[in-house]
Amino acid sequence: MVSAPALREIPLTDQGAPREFLERLRKQEIDALICLTGVGTTALIDSFADSERTEVLGHLREIPLIARGPKPVAALRKLGLEAKIRAPEPNTWKELLSTLDQQWPFQNKRLAIQEYGRPSRELNEGLQARGASVLPVPVYRWALPEDTAPLAAGLGALLAGEIDIAVFTTAVQLDHLLAFAGERRAELLAILRRSVDIASIGPTASAALAELKIPVGIVPIHPKLGYLTRAIVDHVARRRPQLPIDTSHDKTGVQPKGKSMNNAPSQKTLTFMGAPGSPYTRKMRAVLRYRHIPSRMIQQMSAEHKSRPQPRIPLLPTFYLPDAEGNEVAVTDSTPLIRRFEQEYAGRSIVPDNPVLAMLNDMLEDFGDEWLTKAMFHYRWAFQADVDKAASILPRWIKTNASDEEVAPLSKFIADRQIERLSYVGSNPITAPVIEEGYRRFLKLFSAHLAGTPFLFGDRPASADFALYGQLTCLVLFDPTPMAICVKEEPRVYAWVEHMEDLSGVEPASGDWVQPEALGPTFHALLCEFGRVYAPYLLANAEAVASGAEKVETTIDGAAWEQNPFPYQKKCLQVLRDSRKSMTPKDREALDQILSGTGAEVIFAE
Repeated sequence: MVSAPALREIPLTDQGAPREFLERLRKQEIDALICLTGVGTTALIDSFADSERTEVLGHLREIPLIARGPKPVAALRKLGLEAKIRAPEPNTWKELLSTLDQQWPFQNKRLAIQEYGRPSRELNEGLQARGASVLPVPVYRWALPEDTAPLAAGLGALLAGEIDIAVFTTAVQLDHLLAFAGERRAELLAILRRSVDIASIGPTASAALAELKIPVGIVPIHPKLGYLTRAIVDHVARRRPQLPIDTSHDKTGVQPKGKSMNNAPSQKTLTFMGAPGSPYTRKMRAVLRYRHIPSRMIQQMSAEHKSRPQPRIPLLPTFYLPDAEGNEVAVTDSTPLIRRFEQEYAGRSIVPDNPVLAMLNDMLEDFGDEWLTKAMFHYRWAFQADVDKAASILPRWIKTNASDEEVAPLSKFIADRQIERLSYVGSNPITAPVIEEGYRRFLKLFSAHLAGTPFLFGDRPASADFALYGQLTCLVLFDPTPMAICVKEEPRVYAWVEHMEDLSGVEPASGDWVQPEALGPTFHALLCEFGRVYAPYLLANAEAVASGAEKVETTIDGAAWEQNPFPYQKKCLQVLRDSRKSMTPKDREALDQILSGTGAEVIFAE
């Protein structure tokens, strides 16, 4: 292992920013302090003389303190202060902005930001775009180490082809390494892009690598060194078993080429609880099969299910995964689970690497999970033949050897419960024509697209394909009424759903994703369907939730729409908006050109 330190922290001798910060605190011109790092938080307070330090701490107790991650939280506690707002993992500026959007109305607020190393441009711009004024308070800067010999040795090993894995724990390490390479920068970039595996501690470092077209193959579940070390060990076990890894300590660096590894751990098997009748269970089972992720599904209501941790809201499927402390917790919600597994399990990705395609994929995955599910619920619980079949079969999936006497009360309970939920899903006599016409129209549009390509984005499946598949397993494979419609009108879709069940034999290649500029008219038609029905619903639902209205009342496709507000789908809209905001201006412009005229673009007009 070659350790190559690439940076050091140097306190700023210019005290202008801390002095201005103190003066504004005295004048009550600071409404909150955002702490980005633990070292920086401590350095900011230490920059004041003892008499002023007590004064500053007193002022800080009077305003909200906002922490980007656990390190500034810990630093504040050592100072006798508590963070009012904390951004969740992976603790980037994106999570910080999203958390502030949800928890604290900061429009027209005056915010001080403890900066680290270099300005946080994206965070500053995001706050200012929302109407806040920002006072940056830098307290240290980054520089090369005083002793650059280890960095020179690491660079030499990379250029000589002696390194298998290069590890980056911050974006500035990459900047310094490339600058240090000097005239050999282009040669180094070529090696990083093609000849070594890249490990990144989290999204910020990964984004810097991606900006330079350096593929990242190893990312830990949590942005911590211990988890990064484990991710590297697991990667080596799967992909480079000939390499030596010393797992007795948690150190990261660059792994030299060469020797054998005898004690590599096996790939961890995922355990989850699911049910055959759940479209989201079917979605995730198909994802795991395609991605070659080992898993085991336990039966709903089984003894093992009852012995496992329970989620706050019981949903299907439920995965049992370690939290940041290594304790098993119950985790639900298929979309974030898919993104988590993208980081934990390398290869066979179902999220396009092109940012524009990835954003379109997010939109269509949400369309499948949150809009097409309205058709699934509607047909299953609004037509008597479908109700009878579901009420008879669903309880027997829980216990196949149950007697008719045992099944009868379960059948009634399941049917009554699901029919009660129709008001939240949006199925009622007012909305029925929109749902039924939309289902037929979607089948036709999707069939037309599949006539020219096996999946939404080319020759390999994306998470949006699996989202559509999950709902369609119910609509075209199980429930009698929508199945008959599909078989009669669009049999290609029926065949596609059967095909999606197990894609473990599909061998994807990086060139299998279509380029954004090559998306054809059939894909454009699907986006128009999004804009025709889902976009107006998302906006109306978000407005109803925000205003506390008892009903969502709007017009969709020229017809009345009425249902109970659904807070979760307001969150879905915000996630899509945040994802678009996080794109580079160039990628955002390319996305907007594709969406222009489809009606889908209105969800981003805040």
